[in-house]
Amino acid sequence: MTNERPMKDCLEVRIEPETAAHHAAIDRVIRNAFGHSELGYHGEADLVAALREPGRATLSLVALHGERVVGHILFSPATIQVGTQTVRGVGLAPLSVDPTCQRRGVGTQLVADGLRRIESTKSYFVIVAGHPEYYRRLGFSPASELNVTHGFAGMPQDVLHVRCFEESTVTQVRGGRAFYDAVFGPQHLS
Repeated sequence: MTNERPMKDCLEVRIEPETAAHHAAIDRVIRNAFGHSELGYHGEADLVAALREPGRATLSLVALHGERVVGHILFSPATIQVGTQTVRGVGLAPLSVDPTCQRRGVGTQLVADGLRRIESTKSYFVIVAGHPEYYRRLGFSPASELNVTHGFAGMPQDVLHVRCFEESTVTQVRGGRAFYDAVFGPQHLS
């Protein structure tokens, strides 16, 4: 049994790479999406702005309904360290959908398109901290199944998920410590 909604409920959107012309609309979508969530807004738009510095973002996509930005997803470099080995991949954060368009498939379309594009870059994995049922439905596995941990103080470990693009990566990252870009803040301080 799947949790996917019937196609008639999906909002028709066009996914394309972010441009400077989208920045103000992306900022609004992020602030509205997180401001209306049960967790609230915690500077996610400022994080995206910082990740726009050259070399920090791997991929940034918008979902357009007509010409209106209704969703945004950003991927940035991430690593999983196991002993002295470092495996390079990407972190998905944040994913934002305008509250008026949520639960209509926009986020799912952004994630699916983003994963397809990221896989073609030969990245080994994608990590994400988010709702367990949602990300499992999109092909992610709980990081705890691989004994991979994040290092953010106060954030539960069960929200971290990983998607490895090759079976050999599963073995490489097992027992590792995941790191997002330093812009995300202190990680693995203990």
